[in-house]
Amino acid sequence: MLCLFLGCCVYSLTTTAQTKEVLLQGKVTDEKNQPLEFVTVFLVKDGSKESVKGTVTNAKGEFSLSYSQLGTYRIGITYLGFQPYHSDPFLLEPINLGTIILKPSGQALKG
Repeated sequence: MLCLFLGCCVYSLTTTAQTKEVLLQGKVTDEKNQPLEFVTVFLVKDGSKESVKGTVTNAKGEFSLSYSQLGTYRIGITYLGFQPYHSDPFLLEPINLGTIILKPSGQALKG
């Protein structure tokens, strides 16, 4: 009976450790170092095209995103009038991605 109880405790601790929220942070600016507000930032499991979590930047261009499933991911960023950004793959762990600079798309909107 003691072995069963200890086994349940170990399983519970392992499950809890695997579901800990991991915080990803960063900032998005244009080429003139001006922060970009309302930029879409999303987390994509590497090898997939579906986002698993997303957010938008604040007035200072900052974002934070938390997720709990272990694995390899990429960050994607999109904003109207700018080229999409996709990070290199990384293991999910607390990370500050620093400043990500978006480049203009060079395409004018047609009106």
